Amino acid sequence: MNARDLLRKQLIERFRYRVRFLTVEQNVALIRRLLRNVSPGSKGCALWQCAVTGGGYPRLNMRLHGQHHSLAAHRLAWQLSSGGGDIPHWKEVAHDCDTPPCIHPDHLQAQRRRDNRVKSAQNTNRKKAVRRATPNTKQMAAD
Repeated sequence: MNARDLLRKQLIERFRYRVRFLTVEQNVALIRRLLRNVSPGSKGCALWQCAVTGGGYPRLNMRLHGQHHSLAAHRLAWQLSSGGGDIPHWKEVAHDCDTPPCIHPDHLQAQRRRDNRVKSAQNTNRKKAVRRATPNTKQMAAD
């Protein structure tokens, strides 16, 4: 069994739930597309091989209710592996492996936006991430 087949088997075991806003048939089609479009990477990552954003984050284009939607593939992978619940608006699906195209559920976790920005600033030293991670003193004083 080659590395890609092992990765697919591992992902199938993790994708136990369904995304709530999709039908059962759409969930099956989604899992098939996710498995078809990944390849193994370093650090055990499942690298997305299709459309990505400018920042390298995976995108999955779907037709839902007659309209075209572009969805974040890593968010869908997280939902399929962690109960299918919605991700609260104040949280993001963060990559523990610091590899944006990775959709491996073991490398993804939902965390507060601010925590994700702080982690990003510590790992990449990007000025933009540091600026976003800096606490808002006016808001903290109001709390």
